[in-house]
Amino acid sequence: MRPSPALTAHRVGPRLTAALSYLAGCHGVSKRGVEELAAALFDAPVALGTVANLEQEVSTALAAAHQEVVTTVRQAAVKNVDETRWILRGTLCWLWAAAAAGVVAFVIHGRRSAAGLTALLGLEVQGILGSERWGV
Repeated sequence: MRPSPALTAHRVGPRLTAALSYLAGCHGVSKRGVEELAAALFDAPVALGTVANLEQEVSTALAAAHQEVVTTVRQAAVKNVDETRWILRGTLCWLWAAAAAGVVAFVIHGRRSAAGLTALLGLEVQGILGSERWGV
């Protein structure tokens, strides 16, 4: 008898998925590091491919919420924006952040230019925009 699709859809439960994704996303732990921590801390050995699949699953699950936050910040009457260096797969990128009352949106972009700001706030910036006086 074959297991049901619901049973085999997630070989890693939601709590372990959340913990491993947190380690990767918030603390920059590599896939191999996540693999090692899953076995050492949770006694739950996982393969590198599973770690990659979990990252994709969580990204997909959070996509709508991320878009909602970006839209909220774009429509805010007052927002503050800044950027900082970010290394993504060994490549220098920029982490752009925009904060409004009660919400902060982040976008990783390859440029520290108007293109990066546009990726975060759109083509037409609405409202008052605060910055550290960088001319972009």
